[in-house]
Amino acid sequence: MHADRLRYIALLFSEQTRQFYGRTVERINKGVLANSFGMFRMSVNEHLPLTIINDWDIRPETLVEYKVLVLPNMAGLSDEQIKDIKEYVNNGGGLVASCETSLFDELGRQRQNFGLEELFGVKYLGMVNESKYNPG
Repeated sequence: MHADRLRYIALLFSEQTRQFYGRTVERINKGVLANSFGMFRMSVNEHLPLTIINDWDIRPETLVEYKVLVLPNMAGLSDEQIKDIKEYVNNGGGLVASCETSLFDELGRQRQNFGLEELFGVKYLGMVNESKYNPG
């Protein structure tokens, strides 16, 4: 029997971002794994066709195969990846992103603003102080 993948949602699991957050196990769990596994689990629970892709898959010829690209806190993106993501969205692709996505380059150097600022329609103003909203 021959079966093909249904290419609908591409979920990026970025080694660049994992290495950036990898300074401590807590940061890996909170910064990368919780977001990625949460998005993966939601997709499985809802029976959504999802494919996990890697950093090297962020290329126009790969992204064009998918309707939606999901970037769950994929903080570390190179300028080339950002260019390719912008091209993908400008050509009709969907984008779902969260947290610090594109705030850093592939080496973990912080940008002044999100690399995908134009697509997000927001500016980076800083991290939220959780204790302010969750006293206790």
